[in-house]
Amino acid sequence: MPSDDFRVADLLPSLEPPVPAKRPVIPTLPPRIIFTAPSQDPSSHKQQQWISTTHVYPAAWPRSHVRSAKSDIYDAKIPSTYSLGPLPSDPQAAKAEQRRRREADFKHWVEVCGGKDAEDQRNLMRSLRNGCSKEGHTARITEARTANEVQLWNTVNRIVPASLDAEDSVGSSSSDKREGITLILAHANGFHKEIFEPAVASLIQKLQTEAFRGKYRIDEIWIFDCTHSGQAASINRDVLGDIVSWADHPRDMLKFLEHYMPETPAHPSSAPAWLPTFLPSHKTSSPKARRRLIGLGHSFGGASLTFVLHARPRMLEGLILVDPAIVHCDDEEKFQFHNLPNEVWPSLDQVPLARGAIARKDTFDSLPDAQAYFESKPFFQVWDKRVLDLHLRFGLRPSVIPFTRALAADDMHENDLKRTPLELNNTKWHEAAAFCSTWMGYIGRKGMLTTNHGAWVGMVNMRGGFNNVDLAAEIDRLERGISFTIDGNHLVAQEEPEALADALVDVLEAQSDVQKLKEEKLRRQVGKTKL
Repeated sequence: MPSDDFRVADLLPSLEPPVPAKRPVIPTLPPRIIFTAPSQDPSSHKQQQWISTTHVYPAAWPRSHVRSAKSDIYDAKIPSTYSLGPLPSDPQAAKAEQRRRREADFKHWVEVCGGKDAEDQRNLMRSLRNGCSKEGHTARITEARTANEVQLWNTVNRIVPASLDAEDSVGSSSSDKREGITLILAHANGFHKEIFEPAVASLIQKLQTEAFRGKYRIDEIWIFDCTHSGQAASINRDVLGDIVSWADHPRDMLKFLEHYMPETPAHPSSAPAWLPTFLPSHKTSSPKARRRLIGLGHSFGGASLTFVLHARPRMLEGLILVDPAIVHCDDEEKFQFHNLPNEVWPSLDQVPLARGAIARKDTFDSLPDAQAYFESKPFFQVWDKRVLDLHLRFGLRPSVIPFTRALAADDMHENDLKRTPLELNNTKWHEAAAFCSTWMGYIGRKGMLTTNHGAWVGMVNMRGGFNNVDLAAEIDRLERGISFTIDGNHLVAQEEPEALADALVDVLEAQSDVQKLKEEKLRRQVGKTKL
């Protein structure tokens, strides 16, 4: 089989490492009340608090690529901006030092991408493709076992409604005959799971308005970090590699769904069972057996979830893609590795978003310094204030404090944050590496469009984002697919969580009834004919 093909991905099996991994020592992660909304019980008019708890579990082992985790044969030695020390106090000298550091960073980035030689870069892309082909699995597993590849860890937030007072909860669960939904959320590249919280709050609020009250019941929401983002990135900070395969995040989510997610969801009218930080392992033959699983992925997260549809048909009831990072190519032959880099995909070291990440400021003298910097930049000025606050709390970690004491700025005392240096949790190197692998979303797309996976698919296409009208049309052509195009930028979860929630409700409504979906698709066809 030539490695230059774009068949759907065969995900590497998740195995146990030869030497059992030691559970990492981490600080206490207390529960948080993230929002309050009207009770989901149609007979109650009370408000209900939604609680977020953070949980840790072992990520899929081994990784799909030898350079994705530390082992006896590979150590990425990722550069640290903080280790270079502060900039000179003299403005001119500071500018010169900044320029020198930036040039050194780009020089290192070229090496990460395989150097300037186009064939070396193509070989790197081929090796990533081979990592999600059955033909390469045995060699990858053998290599990882022989090289003692480390076990990475992943973090996930569980968001559930707290019970109402005991008087209201008695008998409520048995009287509510609706089948609840479990949402599985995956964030965009460069961010972390907490970014979604304002959009989730808006969604729950909208589902309890008069138009929809009593129609939907959300039992649980699970929002994932990936191994190089958020709190997981802090746990893995010393053992991450420098290559990100887009086949690994779906593997991590599948491992959770099949071995760590409780088989029975919480019920909004009953007191939730609070789970331990480190989730116990168990086997379930079908995670869907007792749950309605609906995936929701933004950008990188959306592309990641498309891999799941092919890898585990019938697992998801539905999938909502929010401006997914899925490339389109009219002529697949152009996308063959023997033609790359070309006009379809640039040289890896020249991918614009990756270069932008490498040039990014990634260290700050303190939390007030970071806040002042973010608030001074137009990029962040358009963010919802709640999202920016969460990014400051969970998108940054202390540079000089071990993860055993703090995974994120949120773990530290407010006074300490005024004098503690901070850095991005999701390092610029890993953000850039993921951007360079964006072409892998094409593989997930193919699985979504050609596999008989049984799930409905909805897409929220952003006019000011990727505006992938070709993918939207492909989804509309699916029997159970529909897309909605709305105004706004790619980072809709960060900038307009209310607008995102409106679009999510539109997707849920369109997919809530087969006949309603058919009518909506027919209405669109008639409208196009009139034009």
